[in-house]
Amino acid sequence: MKYFIRKVWISAFLGILIVVTACTSTYAWYAMNYVNDIDNFDFNINGSSSIFISNDGINFKAGLESIEVKRSILKNKNYSVDDMTNFQVEEEFKKLVLAPATPNDYHNLSNGFSFISNQESGSSFKYFNFDIYLSTDNEISQSIYYDTSQVISAENKRVNLGEFGIKNHPTLGSLEQRIRVNVSNTIRIGVAKSEVVPVGYTSNLDTNNDIIYTIGKEEASINDGVYNFGGINAKPNIALEYFNHMTNQDLKIPENDRQDILFDGNQAVSVDEGLTKGKMIKLSIYVWLEGWDADCFDIFRSSSFNFSLAFSTYKNS
Repeated sequence: MKYFIRKVWISAFLGILIVVTACTSTYAWYAMNYVNDIDNFDFNINGSSSIFISNDGINFKAGLESIEVKRSILKNKNYSVDDMTNFQVEEEFKKLVLAPATPNDYHNLSNGFSFISNQESGSSFKYFNFDIYLSTDNEISQSIYYDTSQVISAENKRVNLGEFGIKNHPTLGSLEQRIRVNVSNTIRIGVAKSEVVPVGYTSNLDTNNDIIYTIGKEEASINDGVYNFGGINAKPNIALEYFNHMTNQDLKIPENDRQDILFDGNQAVSVDEGLTKGKMIKLSIYVWLEGWDADCFDIFRSSSFNFSLAFSTYKNS
C-alpha cells in the first residue's frame, strides 16, 4: 500500500536543515503534512578540555561548526564540496529534502545502519549522515559520554485537533482541541562507531554496533502544558488515529520489536575500547524523521531546530 507524503522544504542560513518531500513509500505514513517550512537546523559539535573533534580523521580541534557538518553531509550525498563556498553550501542545502523513515526502512541493524531506500528521487533522502572522529590527549583510556542535556531542541508548536479531539486517553485523559506538542520528538539519531585506530588511519574504517536514540520518551506525558504522545510503539498512537480520522482510512503500524534508547548522557566510548593519546575512533551520525512516531503531527511549520552534541569524560548527571 502506498501513502502520499507532502513536502517540507528547507530554508535557512545556518545548520542542518531537514525537510519532508512529496513521495510514495510502501510503508511510511506521515500525519497531515501540507506545505510546511523548517526555518533552520543549527548544528554544533564540541569536545572538552581533553577530547578533540575532526571531520577528516587528521585535523583535530575543539569542535565543528555547522557549515563544516553541512559540507560533510553534502559530500556523503556525492556533492563536490571542495571548491564550494560557504554560501554555495547553504544554497545546496536548501534543495535537499528528507523523506520520513520507518522501522521497515532498515536492514538488520546488527549488520550496519543501512536503509533499503537511500534515495527516493532527485535530492530526496531517507536520512542525513556524517562522520566525526574523536581523539584525546589522555595517556590512560577513559570512558567518554555525551555531555548534552538536550541534543535536539525546538520551539513547541500548537496543534489543532479540531473535531477529532481526545476524550479518554489512558494517561492524559481529555485534551482540548488546541494543544502544544513537542516538535523535536519526531527526530531520531542513529550512531555507529568503529574500532579505535591510530590518528589519520581512515581507510576502510567500518562502523557497527548501531544505536538508535529517541528524543521524546516512549510513553505519553505532559510537562508544563506541552504534550508528548510517545514513540513508535505507543498505544494509542494519537498521530495515526488522527491521520485515520482526517483521511477516513484505517492504516495500522506493522508489529515491530525496535526499542529506541532515550538520549540522556549515554556512554559514547567505553574505557575498554582503549582510546588514548595518538588514537582515534570514528562515529557515524544519522539524523532522520521517524514516520511512525506518535508525535508526528503537522507541527513543523516555521520550526527552528538546534542540534547540540558534546563529549566529555564526565557523565552528565
